[in-house]
Amino acid sequence: ILLLAGMTFGHAAPNNNNTSTPLRIMPLGDSITQGMKEFGNLDQENIGGYRRFLWKMLKDANHSVDFVGSERAGESIRPSIDPDNEGHPGWRMSDINNIAYSAAMQHLPDMILLHIGTNDLGVVNSDGIKQILDQVAMYEQHSGKKTIVLVALIIDHQVHNPRIDKFNKNVKKYLQKRIISGDRIRIVDMYNDAKLTAADYTNEMHPNDTGYYKMAEVWFRSIIMPYNHNLRLFPTTLIGNQDIESLVFNDRENTVTFKTKIPNTGIVF
Repeated sequence: ILLLAGMTFGHAAPNNNNTSTPLRIMPLGDSITQGMKEFGNLDQENIGGYRRFLWKMLKDANHSVDFVGSERAGESIRPSIDPDNEGHPGWRMSDINNIAYSAAMQHLPDMILLHIGTNDLGVVNSDGIKQILDQVAMYEQHSGKKTIVLVALIIDHQVHNPRIDKFNKNVKKYLQKRIISGDRIRIVDMYNDAKLTAADYTNEMHPNDTGYYKMAEVWFRSIIMPYNHNLRLFPTTLIGNQDIESLVFNDRENTVTFKTKIPNTGIVF
């Protein structure tokens, strides 16, 4: 038995409060949010994209979540996922801007995962992101509900597209200004942190399952950062959930102490 204390970062620890209200997450964007892998693929019942893997990661970590949105994609996936989303194939930032307020008012998300801009060929400024975030701000004002928006610096094309690099740099600079002004925004560097290679795509724009899995890992790490939702953290490199015997959280000191068996693979710090 090993007793470890003072760890406050990394992977999500189990949340055993099953009576808590689920965190309402709205995946918002284009076909990459829907989960399309090939142009013209209309088999929505089997499309899950990053949502498929993200749902499993959150559930494996015992987080109570509810994906929300007007679209459904992935209803036939097994093990089952929550198929609700706001992923719209072919849509541009202006299209998302047109529905961001109404979709939020209808589904009342606590958190929005925004990945948009892939279809805005030639656009490198952040105006479209500004407009979408302004719609979310109006939703907060009218609903009285606080929402955090996780804004992705979008993934590259299979063959590097310099426009996307410029777009992401402008978006990041703009988001940093809004964060300083107090907006509830978290920048998700999907462009760099997902580490997609050409082998992770099924065509020029859409990831395959390996690519979507890498995206899900980045979303997961961003979601479990504490933001008034009691999502706990513990180190990713120590041990799996199955080897943990007990957990004690100390919110005042921002620490977690857990007792664990030492797995056959050992422990890496």
